[in-house]
Amino acid sequence: MIKTAMGQKINPETFQEKIKAVVTKEIQLEFDCQIELPENDQLLILINSYSENILTKVVDLIKDIIGDCKITDYYSIINIENRDIVYFSSINRAENNQDLSNVIGDEKASSTFYKSANFSAGFIIFILGVISLSIFGITYYFTRPCVLGTCTVITDTEVATNNLFNQLETNDLTDNEIKELIADLVKNIDTLKTIPSWSKEHDQAEILINSYKEKINDLQLFLDAKSVASNAQNMSEKLPLSLDEWLRVKQFWQDAIAPLNKIKSEEFKEFKTLRINTYQQQLSFVNRQIEKENLAIKKRENAKKIVAQIKGENNVNDTLEALREREAKWKSAIQEIEQIPPQTEVYQQKEKIINDYLQQISEVQKKITVEEKALNLKKNIEAKMKSAQEQERQNQWTKAVNLWQEVINLTGTISPDSWLKDEIEKQKNEAEGKLEIAQGALKKAVKREEIKTKLKEICQSSEKICSYSVSDRNIKIYLTDEYIQKITSLSVMSDLTNNNEQEKQIINHINQVEKNYQYISSKYKIPVEVYNPQQKLIMIYNSYL
Repeated sequence: MIKTAMGQKINPETFQEKIKAVVTKEIQLEFDCQIELPENDQLLILINSYSENILTKVVDLIKDIIGDCKITDYYSIINIENRDIVYFSSINRAENNQDLSNVIGDEKASSTFYKSANFSAGFIIFILGVISLSIFGITYYFTRPCVLGTCTVITDTEVATNNLFNQLETNDLTDNEIKELIADLVKNIDTLKTIPSWSKEHDQAEILINSYKEKINDLQLFLDAKSVASNAQNMSEKLPLSLDEWLRVKQFWQDAIAPLNKIKSEEFKEFKTLRINTYQQQLSFVNRQIEKENLAIKKRENAKKIVAQIKGENNVNDTLEALREREAKWKSAIQEIEQIPPQTEVYQQKEKIINDYLQQISEVQKKITVEEKALNLKKNIEAKMKSAQEQERQNQWTKAVNLWQEVINLTGTISPDSWLKDEIEKQKNEAEGKLEIAQGALKKAVKREEIKTKLKEICQSSEKICSYSVSDRNIKIYLTDEYIQKITSLSVMSDLTNNNEQEKQIINHINQVEKNYQYISSKYKIPVEVYNPQQKLIMIYNSYL
């Protein structure tokens, strides 16, 4: 690398291109050169052969460029085809005072200067050299720009620069326009640098040079900002971005705005404001995206916490109320996911998460449905069991049997997955036992009703001859006083009148009544007890024994 007085280092290739560009522009000819850094750290600038005038101008231009760049390395300007021909060397400046025309006249000659053995000849040559150098120096002094006469360099440069800015739409500069503007300003600075320090216009030239350098620096800040902004734009092309990526994009836009705030030139104020506003809008958009991404992450984390709580409670409280609370929590988790804003990285997972949560809540809802049906079934069964028991107390055995049967049928509808299955099974077992008892009681009740019907026919066929009571153990028949008196009167009457026919009828009647009692006892396998009007037992019929 080439060292400079500013502590910076210049790349040889960059310096070579700079020399080529400046010299080509000044001499209006295609110019080429090579830069070498030998091991002794001497900078070698190799150029082609030219006429004396052109060669002098080329060497001066190269020396000016080296001075402008404040290069501190020793350097030599030599012929590219014959390195023995040295046009200028900063190591031995005495050698540089020789007339370049001598070099041009004999390019193959050695760079070693001739030393005369004759002191007088040498002295004369020395005097002539001093005179030539003095003449050359005076000529050089007074022929530099803006030393004598009117200085048009500054005016021409200012006019050219003003025209340059007037022709540009500085509120909408493209990158190419900025680069061209920088190149033109560099050219103007190089022109102003030709004004020597002994010129009275030198200070004004320095002011303009510093002004142009400031503008170049501002234009470079525009390019720097655009370069960083391009990084932000390129990174934002494929959405959505993660939170970390959005934070990087935000930093890019902030880094793009920072150099714009350093721009001082009044000419670029409108363009600077436009660029800053544009970048601020992009930064605002990025901030909104970061907020959305943070919100999306927060909603996802909230949902995860709820799900973790649900899974921690599973099978701990197996009650219908716990199931309903679990369902409400799943709904809350789904609601959190549904609030994830679009155009976020988390939003890409939204559908999958919701489908998973919907599957989970569906299982809970199915279980709730099963348990709600089981609970309603249990309540219905309990109500029917209560009604059956009430019917039993009222000896409504037919209704009781029907109700107990309904209870048994209902118990068969319980889901095998219900927590109440065991309780319902107990109710079924109880109902089956109650049904069997009720069915037995119903049979007995039916039998009693049949007996009562028969007894009604016997006791109240034409007149009331008896009353009765029927229980599961026996049948009690109470002969009426009127019937006994009537039979007794007819018997006495038949004896007094010797009415055999009437006596025969009385006997047949009594036999028929007894047969009826025996038939009832035999059919229903229950003893029939007959009592007189004074309720004294007079006969027992046990025909089933």
